[in-house]
Amino acid sequence: MKEPDTPHDTPAHGPTERRTLRARAVFAVDAFLYRRGFARGPVRLLARTLILLAALLLALGLAFLPLASWPFWLGAGAVFAAWNFFSMAHFIQRFFFHAAATQAGTKNLMAGQIIRANLRLFITGIFLYTALMHWGANPFALVAGLSLAVLTIPFLPLLERKER
Repeated sequence: MKEPDTPHDTPAHGPTERRTLRARAVFAVDAFLYRRGFARGPVRLLARTLILLAALLLALGLAFLPLASWPFWLGAGAVFAAWNFFSMAHFIQRFFFHAAATQAGTKNLMAGQIIRANLRLFITGIFLYTALMHWGANPFALVAGLSLAVLTIPFLPLLERKER
């Protein structure tokens, strides 16, 4: 039997037209992650949850921006948390779950990851500094948004149970 191209590309899920907006969004993000090498279920589930939560929080923050700025900063922090988690999880999936890497390839992969991780931290730091000092961001909202990954991990078993 042929392996499905995407995680939900099976007859049990039915045609795309009958799916709700939420189901289509979940399917699209799941397929995006699957194509990028997120083959492990729990990691893909957590990355998908973070991406969808960050998008929802940012959209709600933009909608409520005329009333208050803290929902926007919560969403902006969540986007940075999702981006950082996505990048680290993508590296871990490539490095630890692909046993065919050569020793030289492993060294290059580690050096590249160190450079990318430090660049991501630098970009996040510049954003935080600019948001706090120049744009008057709410620091509690930014910290809450940046903590999204840590706050989501304890709920992973509940999300996995709901998936079944």
